[in-house]
Amino acid sequence: MNKKDKFFLIFHPLILAVYPLLFFYSNNQFELKTEVIFMPLVISLLCSIGLWLVVRMLLSSWKTSGVFVSFILFLFFSYGHVAKLLGNVFVPVASKFIIGPHKILLPLVVISTVVVFYKLFRSKLKLFYLNKFLNTVCLILLVSQIFMIFSQEKKIVRSSSNFNLGERVGEKQLDADTP
Repeated sequence: MNKKDKFFLIFHPLILAVYPLLFFYSNNQFELKTEVIFMPLVISLLCSIGLWLVVRMLLSSWKTSGVFVSFILFLFFSYGHVAKLLGNVFVPVASKFIIGPHKILLPLVVISTVVVFYKLFRSKLKLFYLNKFLNTVCLILLVSQIFMIFSQEKKIVRSSSNFNLGERVGEKQLDADTP
């Protein structure tokens, strides 16, 4: 075993667990309080860690199980978007039987999950470079979302302080105008 393989950290499943929530929060920051994001983040992190531990018992290494958990999280968080894209896709099979978007998509998700798990289970590859790539991409996504959240938070604070300053100035002017 190579020395760099031994001390390589895998954190992309954890980032993929929190990224969609941070993305949602950054796009709805003007309507949501900051406190509402903490509990979903904790639940998502705990579920992904639990899934990672279970998959780790089934697969041979942390690297392999990390790739599979990231795949599962990607499917989980993108399922609704793909189903929405399919929208009104209905396939009539018989006169009274129609296959809708979820009846098309769900079997594809299950089959792809089984195939990826089987391939990873049978694989003898170390997946070092794939994990390194996934770590890098996920870290870039996380940093960009954190930057977006803080830059928008700064705008919110700035606009609310300007609003309060305007109120105070208006109140003083009213007081000065009254005899």
